[in-house]
Amino acid sequence: MTRREIDPTEYQPSLTATGVAGGRCLSCGRATAPATHRCPWCGAVVEFADFAPRGVVWASTVVHLDSAGRAVPRALAYVDLDDGPRVLVSQAEAVVWPVGTPVTLGAATVAADWALAHRGRR
Repeated sequence: MTRREIDPTEYQPSLTATGVAGGRCLSCGRATAPATHRCPWCGAVVEFADFAPRGVVWASTVVHLDSAGRAVPRALAYVDLDDGPRVLVSQAEAVVWPVGTPVTLGAATVAADWALAHRGRR
């Protein structure tokens, strides 16, 4: 069996000019990011969609172990997008965001990293 190195960027959503690229199932309506051809929940066809880059932090942590040559420490956060799926955000700045913090996703200077910006109270 051949061992395959996993590229974490394959599983991260991408930021477009209009938002976060993803998809929505035409049958059950669930959202995914990145987009898949088939819905992981019901197997139906998924249409491509962009979701607004605003959401709320669901969980956050700081990683202190080197992975694939990425600088450490670094932060990971799950963000529930306001009109879409939950996405995993990798961020070079090692900041733990409190659960429930409203944030806006933006492009960062390091490839495959995102910048989170606090949006104030909801």
